[in-house]
Amino acid sequence: GSRGNAPTEHRPMGTRLLSGMCCGADEAVLSVLAIDSCGNETRFEGTRLLDLATRLWPQEEERPENFCRALRFITDVSKRDFLLRPWRSNFLVRADFCRAIVEQDRA
Repeated sequence: GSRGNAPTEHRPMGTRLLSGMCCGADEAVLSVLAIDSCGNETRFEGTRLLDLATRLWPQEEERPENFCRALRFITDVSKRDFLLRPWRSNFLVRADFCRAIVEQDRA
């Protein structure tokens, strides 16, 4: 099949950022590679969407659903078009090789 149809778990970890493995309402589960501005990598395997938002953006404890909405939007597997959209003080990116929230000091 085409690259876009390949199951997520068979792609090398370095080629996916915020790439959804399983999408379902509040129980969406993601595998994520977060890279900070120094190049340090943090991996989150099989993490629930809400838990991921709470861990990556602890300053948003009262409203982590804002980040959940953004993560759901970029990890929507039915969308295959390129996206680069400003969001808050960040950028949402969706491409064949990655799906990411790009911040000043982390992707």
